[in-house]
Amino acid sequence: MSPDKSAEQVQRRARFTHLLQSAGRFAAGPEIVVLVLSSGLNAWLMLYKAWLMREFVVGQNLGRWREWLKALAKFPLAIMASAVLSQTTKYMQVRVSMLWRRAATRSLLRSYFFNMNYYRLQHHKAARIDDPDVRICADVRSACDALTGVLINGLSGVMMSSFSSFALYQRRGLSAVFLPYFYSFVIVPLSYRLTSPDWSAARLVQKANGAYQQALNRVQLAGESVAMLKGQDFEKDVLDHHATKRAEAEQSSWAAMSCFEWFQHFVSNPVMPGVWQTVASFGAAFIAMQAYGPGRPVLDLWQPNQDVVYEYGANISDFWQVFYAVRGSMSFFMAVETYKRSQQNMSRVEQLQDAFETLASEGNEVNSGTFKEGSYIAFDNVAIETPTGVPLLAGLSFQVKPGRHLVICGHNGAGKSSIFRCLAGLWPAKGTITCPRPSVEGGLHGEVYYLPQQPVNIFGTLSDQLTYPEQVSGGLATDELRRWLTYVGLAHFVESADQGGLLTEEADWASRLSLSEQQRLGIARVLYHRPRYAILDECTSAVSKDLENWLFQAVNELGISCVTICHRPALLEQHHQMLRLTGRLAEDGLGWELVDLPPIPEAKPPARSVEEVHARLEAIRCPGCVHQQAVEWSSPPVPSQPSRPSPHLEVVLRRLPRGLQRIAAALQLGRLQRSSKLRAALLVACMLLRPQAAWEVFRTIGGSVGLAMCNDGTGVCAELLINITYASGLCCLDRCVEALSRQLSLQVWSDLASAMHGQALQAAAFHQVDVDNPMQRIAEAKILLDELKSQLQYVGGQTVQMLFCLPLLVRGGGLPPAMALLLLYATHFAVRTYWMPNIKAMTAESSQLEEQFQVTQSRMRSVAEPVAFSGGGEAERLRIEERFERLCEYRLCSLKQEFTYNFLTEFFLLYDNLPIWFHRLISFNFAWRNVPIGGASPASAVQNYLYDRTIAMSLVGVQALTAFPAELAKMDSRATRLLELQEALQTQSRTDLRDITEDSVAAEDLTLSTPNHVVLARELTFQVQRGEAMLITGPNGELGRPPWPACCLGFGLWRGRSVCPVASASCRSGRT
Repeated sequence: MSPDKSAEQVQRRARFTHLLQSAGRFAAGPEIVVLVLSSGLNAWLMLYKAWLMREFVVGQNLGRWREWLKALAKFPLAIMASAVLSQTTKYMQVRVSMLWRRAATRSLLRSYFFNMNYYRLQHHKAARIDDPDVRICADVRSACDALTGVLINGLSGVMMSSFSSFALYQRRGLSAVFLPYFYSFVIVPLSYRLTSPDWSAARLVQKANGAYQQALNRVQLAGESVAMLKGQDFEKDVLDHHATKRAEAEQSSWAAMSCFEWFQHFVSNPVMPGVWQTVASFGAAFIAMQAYGPGRPVLDLWQPNQDVVYEYGANISDFWQVFYAVRGSMSFFMAVETYKRSQQNMSRVEQLQDAFETLASEGNEVNSGTFKEGSYIAFDNVAIETPTGVPLLAGLSFQVKPGRHLVICGHNGAGKSSIFRCLAGLWPAKGTITCPRPSVEGGLHGEVYYLPQQPVNIFGTLSDQLTYPEQVSGGLATDELRRWLTYVGLAHFVESADQGGLLTEEADWASRLSLSEQQRLGIARVLYHRPRYAILDECTSAVSKDLENWLFQAVNELGISCVTICHRPALLEQHHQMLRLTGRLAEDGLGWELVDLPPIPEAKPPARSVEEVHARLEAIRCPGCVHQQAVEWSSPPVPSQPSRPSPHLEVVLRRLPRGLQRIAAALQLGRLQRSSKLRAALLVACMLLRPQAAWEVFRTIGGSVGLAMCNDGTGVCAELLINITYASGLCCLDRCVEALSRQLSLQVWSDLASAMHGQALQAAAFHQVDVDNPMQRIAEAKILLDELKSQLQYVGGQTVQMLFCLPLLVRGGGLPPAMALLLLYATHFAVRTYWMPNIKAMTAESSQLEEQFQVTQSRMRSVAEPVAFSGGGEAERLRIEERFERLCEYRLCSLKQEFTYNFLTEFFLLYDNLPIWFHRLISFNFAWRNVPIGGASPASAVQNYLYDRTIAMSLVGVQALTAFPAELAKMDSRATRLLELQEALQTQSRTDLRDITEDSVAAEDLTLSTPNHVVLARELTFQVQRGEAMLITGPNGELGRPPWPACCLGFGLWRGRSVCPVASASCRSGRT
């Protein structure tokens, strides 16, 4: 690697850490201090617990009951402190990750909305980023989670290894430390070096995942267009394609990393029995043989001897000190590996940072010489071309002074909207542009207001829709809001919302309002903001002629100058000049011409106060708006009831009352293939084989304990070779389990995702269901399958191992061991009953908040241009940050709620804590029953060691079973959300069925309503035979001209009987 490239990579890594700075200081500084202290104290407590375990063994075998009872009393206090420190460490780890994510996301959002970068990223030639929303929402989260894992694993690993090595050095000398360090810092790094994988494969997985998430977001945000254009089949193919690409990327990543993961699992597998235990056990054995010196007796394998107790106790101390030394070193190397994996996420975020820097540098260069401030709008010899370099206009020169109006005409693609993109600073331009604002960083809003054909509608209150992009704290007063909306005939919105108690309710108004209502609301915005200039881009295409004429009368009264894009000659009479775009750039070198229109009066001077504005507007009332007839509602507005579950959720819970039933039902949403069933059978077979294979490994370790006491170096080496052989086979078996579970999970997810894509897009049902973010819920299927795979391997494997050991446990110790296991399980059942929070509800709420944040962020891609023109970037940033803050606050609050339950669970169930105390009691029961009266022999020590392994595996099995309900609740939450979505989609499909005919289009007693439930027409009845024609006419937005075609296709709100020539309700193609 060249020095320049290395320095560049170091700089890129440093740039990501800059995101973690907030307000001039490093984010989560105090939390990191607590994290360091708790990690260090916890590492020291681990060694103290190892010393107490030695005291247990010596006391129980020598009959020193006072010492044994003293250790028995100290141990619960030590493990309680350890559990508190461990939970504090985990709590602080998640908190630090959340605080880092908050700081990084805020910084990226500021850059994303600065100087309208949210628009430039989509159109820039060199700095184009296809999925900035996924990088901000998902990659930042993954990178922060990984970095906190690197911090805690690396920190705790170094401390644990250092403390353990120092204790081992004090007891056994420098030579005892050689083996763990040789293994940790020579063997392991060498295997990592020789099997180093292609980490770019992980980057491809992230890229494929980002593309799939982006496809889901795009379909959800473009739901109405997909429905009206009958693009369901096309969109399903696109989603299936991205899902397939994601699956292929994961398979490619597994193949690229298979050799590395095998060696990594072999040399650093923490699951018992792993190579860590091999190194620790045989390391302790070799240390014991080195301890034999002159005058020290060599024990006989079968001869009882009091020295066996001391040797076995010393072996336990050596084992745990070597074990923790190796474990600490492995934690450090695992942190290094995690860091390498996280670089893929960091790289994607840093690419976004690079794009921001490129846009900032180019924007400063272009805008500094192009724009100047003035009291008017003017273009002076401006050349316009697309971001890809296609020329549109040359030498463009015109001027719009205050009080005058300009209309721009031309065919599609001639460059009408491109003029405004240059005016807003979205596209670079050559020449001089004069506009009444100091900079282009905030868009056109302020002195200039842009009103597009389909105005931007945000998720917020009715007041927010009017004041956008400004946000009035608490919203406008009801009377004030009613007054503004009365001018455009929307006062009934205020009345209905006020009666239903919904005036302050936040809603998605883009789905509630028809296009006519959206345009009326957009006109009200122009009147409310009173800009000096209004850019009108086909903004009256769906309103009545009376309202359109009144708009131009109103802007003249308020002193607002207009620049209008239109195709209708009737609007020419409202303007002073016309800029015609000819499209003949190649012929005349210009592509435009400026024409003076017949003289009309100029606009009045601007109003000085709000009351003057109202006085002028009331003097020119629009009869069709102010004197509007009483509004009829298809359903009366009622207050929302957020606490009540949705009817679809109630159906799911009633049909499937148990969590396991719901998870199984969610898995059956996709069609299980024969290959999946075969993989499942092989997976079960491998998991059943593992306990016997693990037992053989433990037998070799136990043999090394007895042979070391007898100073039989040859025997210990032979046992070591046998152990490595068995451990290698066990590693291969574990990798087979991992490979089968991965393939099974991926195959089931692919089938499930494809089935959900089909159900969601069938008749565009996703666009009509009353479920939040339906397409994003489909993405939760992958999380559910990953969690299920993890629990299947862990809980399933540990349970099978426990069942394997139970007969041995009872045979060696009678009923007391089984009673101890039942007591532990009963204790945690009480903990779960009284202290377990509602994890299912917390997971569902967290998922919903995460989805809302992602959808709100992803929405910017579809509304980037109108938001940029309207100057709504700051308002959008504040709303996205508000969603993100809700998510952060909820996650931090959830951590506090979970702390007590997690502490109690760790204290009672984690093997290193209270279960190991029960372990010593069960082991004492075994020693009391089986150790000869004359003293223990090396052979009985081996027997005691093997029985200890059966106790440990049984306790770990209980630990896995009792921790499963919390994980089950999380999986149940995701499965329930998927089933709720499926029920909603099926309900929509059932209500979508109608009579089918090949001969006519007809309606009988049809009632049409707007999305806001305003009735447009009643008892609509007609029939059009094949070959006939029918003209539907009427004022814009009044008689339901747009809604009826939507109802014919099955979309929109309607009652009655509608018949149209389609092949089926799920496939509306070709004929309509």
